[in-house]
Amino acid sequence: MAAWQAPARETDLRRWILAHAILAPHSHNLQSWVADLGTPNQITLYCDLKRLLPQTDPLSRQIMMSHGTFLELLDLAMSLATHVEMRFKHGFACQRPVDLSPQIQPMIPTPGHASWPSGHATEAYLTCALLQSLLPHGGKYREQLERLAARIAVNRTVAGLHYPVDSAVGRLLGTALADFMVARCTAAKLHERGFDGRKFHDAKGHVIDFDPRVSMADNHSGYYELMAGSHAVAASPLLNFMWTKAAAEWAPLQ
Repeated sequence: MAAWQAPARETDLRRWILAHAILAPHSHNLQSWVADLGTPNQITLYCDLKRLLPQTDPLSRQIMMSHGTFLELLDLAMSLATHVEMRFKHGFACQRPVDLSPQIQPMIPTPGHASWPSGHATEAYLTCALLQSLLPHGGKYREQLERLAARIAVNRTVAGLHYPVDSAVGRLLGTALADFMVARCTAAKLHERGFDGRKFHDAKGHVIDFDPRVSMADNHSGYYELMAGSHAVAASPLLNFMWTKAAAEWAPLQ
């Protein structure tokens, strides 16, 4: 395979793409990529561990930056969130606000799938919790990250696409999925979480607004539940490898 040129008499577009991709700049110019074309219409990229330079890059930080380890890890988490949240959306089939009142005038097009839980809230809080676990001293960024996640969630209600309860349960679901992702990466233990939508109201029985300041850990809200017992989750060797390398990318941030 030659750079800039498709392989001779080759009709597979992927090989033509790879002929251009190998020109990309790479740490130490070793081009430690392995491309797997075994699945039709797909390119799977691996790192060739035999083409590393431990003398100059002992933590493989430069190599993994080239591969975008953290972004790939985040993409895996987003894929997990999408699959889980869509199962809930289809299972509960909650109507969107625009389906219940002509007075609702959404600012942007309403998605065709159901409302509960909010996917944006789920993914925002997943990212928030994942970053807190991954970043050095991640706890000091907690308030900033959670405010950003809350803003993403609330904006969907302001836009006329969601109810406050969608964001409330999305916050819990995203946090729970982040806990699971961290556990699969590090063998950490998991605490079971729950959400009781029947208790999402005030003392007089009125529906309440989404409040990101409400604790999900003390069981005082009535609707957020955190179980006392914990469960061990086996770490995935591949995810553990990616977690270690992603953490190394963030290590300079103190």
